[in-house]
Amino acid sequence: MLFVTKEGIALNADISDVSPQSRTASGFKGISLNDGDSCIFASLVSPADEILVVTDKSYSKKVKADQFAIMGRNHKGVKIISLETETGKSVLLAEKVVETFEILGFDSKAKKIFTSTDKIALENRTTKGKPISKNVKFTHIYLYKWL
Repeated sequence: MLFVTKEGIALNADISDVSPQSRTASGFKGISLNDGDSCIFASLVSPADEILVVTDKSYSKKVKADQFAIMGRNHKGVKIISLETETGKSVLLAEKVVETFEILGFDSKAKKIFTSTDKIALENRTTKGKPISKNVKFTHIYLYKWL
């Protein structure tokens, strides 16, 4: 199971040790978070799956799930994208991309930016990605599929 946090950390956790729980159980801990961080994505993944990440300053990339070694649950994980002054302060979107989706982002002036997940480059886990649009700071971002 892959977890991605707002601070750009990812953990590919082995969940084989999670036992079935009763109706009153409170769940299990997947990733260890820093203070102020939160988990924005959690999903079962296969090694061939691509994970899309987009930062608040529109930097984006896709990363193959096999670039994350399987670790035990409740660990910190590794960076999926570098967050710097240039690339942004937080990850706004992380999603497993198995088909083409459209990306719709809004900045603080309600300006809309559209792109497709096909236009986002597949990159290494350690790269910073490329901006969807120059000098844009997203406040909201959505994935959608035309019907």
